[in-house]
Amino acid sequence: MAQLRIALAAGRSTVFLRLFDFLVERSHDDRSPKEVEIALAVFGDDGVRENATDSSVRVYVHRLRKRIDEFYARKSGPRLMIPKGEYRIILSSEPDDESRPTGWPRLPRWRRPPTSMIAMIGAMTMAAGLFLWALAPREQADQRAAALRSTIFWRSIGNDLPPLIVIGDSFMLAETRDQKHIQRMILDPEIGSREELGQHLKTHPEDFYRLYDLDLNFTPSGTALAAWDVQDVVASLGWASSSSPRMIGSTTLDANALATNNIVYVGRFASLSAIAAPLFRISKFRPGRAYNELIDEPSGQQYVASAEPDKHRSPHVDYGYIGRFSGASGRSILVVGGVGDAAVQSMTALVSNPALLREIEAKTGGATSFEALLEVNAMGDVVMDRRLIVARALN
Repeated sequence: MAQLRIALAAGRSTVFLRLFDFLVERSHDDRSPKEVEIALAVFGDDGVRENATDSSVRVYVHRLRKRIDEFYARKSGPRLMIPKGEYRIILSSEPDDESRPTGWPRLPRWRRPPTSMIAMIGAMTMAAGLFLWALAPREQADQRAAALRSTIFWRSIGNDLPPLIVIGDSFMLAETRDQKHIQRMILDPEIGSREELGQHLKTHPEDFYRLYDLDLNFTPSGTALAAWDVQDVVASLGWASSSSPRMIGSTTLDANALATNNIVYVGRFASLSAIAAPLFRISKFRPGRAYNELIDEPSGQQYVASAEPDKHRSPHVDYGYIGRFSGASGRSILVVGGVGDAAVQSMTALVSNPALLREIEAKTGGATSFEALLEVNAMGDVVMDRRLIVARALN
């Protein structure tokens, strides 16, 4: 446990350490802690007020589980783990020596090497094994990063300052009827920012005492998880600068940041905000009348995603999109998006796979600006399969 904690500390994230320590402390309880308990312990009172219980807890637990799995990769024997769908740490054991076949071969007693030699050979073997264990994942990661850098989609992103990762979020409004108590929090597709709220109140003065800005934004949990995975990909590419990539919400992206940064957008089409204008200026897709509809202008084909899945995890169809083009200032804009969260996560897996990217790039003739639309079939949040529908170069 101590070695795992040291490995977590090496990441310089106190959040992961607080989360790990809290889950270990609660590992002897009969029940798993609730999200609000974790939020209070890890993020404090401010985290709960900022709605950390909605997605941040799930995001950080997912990331911690991933880090623990990476720590124990290629290791045998007992290990700590976070079971899927649970907020607790358990100790998992592998079969011990008693489970070996009874016919396990042994050297005759008179030919057995001296104990000191056995110890020396064992130490050398262990040292060599640890070296190869540490080297293999690093080599694989370096090879994957090199393969991603060679794709057209990620090309040039690693040659300059790190890109700005923009996460699709939504502007939340508080609704009240008595000017004292908040009845509910709402998302209005016509009001995507504080400035748009101001414009709305000018034309709808009756809403002045009904709608309030509490400086709260909403990001779906699936989008947040996808953004963390994209950040891992971006971090592996390397840059001439030693700076780390920044992550901001789409509702806070302004014209200056859009013009001076390479952008990687991760999220739903409904949350594009400032990226919508440059995207649909060059894309041949157009948003439909409904939030879940896309129209392909050349063919007139309409692509309508199923409604959001219900609690019974019914099957549904989603549409994912990846695109690469240049903005007005010549900076690159990469879009990893979809109508719903299932498509966003599926597109994140796609852009993390060099072979899949090359298949799409081959269909676009190697164009430096291109777009692709894919049909994603999912059961609840689990992607079952995806199918390429459109892949074309952009002028």
